[in-house]
Amino acid sequence: MRTIPIITLNIVLSFLSFIFVYQFISNDYVYAFPPSNAPKTATSSISGNIIPYQFIETWGSYGEKDGEFTSPTCITFDSSGNVYVADYGNDRIQKFDSNGNFITKWGSEGTGDGQFDSPTCIILDSKDNVYVSDSGNDRIQKFDSNGNFITKWGSSGTKNGEFIYPSGIAIDSKDNVYVTDTNNNRIQIFAASK
Repeated sequence: MRTIPIITLNIVLSFLSFIFVYQFISNDYVYAFPPSNAPKTATSSISGNIIPYQFIETWGSYGEKDGEFTSPTCITFDSSGNVYVADYGNDRIQKFDSNGNFITKWGSEGTGDGQFDSPTCIILDSKDNVYVSDSGNDRIQKFDSNGNFITKWGSSGTKNGEFIYPSGIAIDSKDNVYVTDTNNNRIQIFAASK
């Protein structure tokens, strides 16, 4: 029997000071670790190093149903502590409360507004609007916290405002949007919308 290694793709420190770790390939789970000072620790399956956090829980499994994932790639939190997951392989975003209870989802495979082709990263602005790097469609999409489409920008290309597989996204304290334009080997910065 061949063992497939676990690859940790995304680690996020929440505002609650928990570390959430997404792993995929051999399993599709969310792991939550509280701050250390607890007696137990976790060991990294990749490096064998001790992680100074105690394991709390996991949620999710492989699949397409609510609360299931196919290669989740990114996780973020809103001001109420809700958890948003880019479910890459299912071309959707899922939203959970801080205990992992499913709230809602949006998206499907396609090129229309609110549809995705490989959503790789998500981030929220100061108003809890959700930005998604829709990598396979070479664009960024913006939604409200319930998944209602607001706007989009970008297309395939090498000019300013165009992307080739935008994968990472971040927002600064002024709500300016930073995009890693992966296959153009650059970072693009966009002013916050008024």
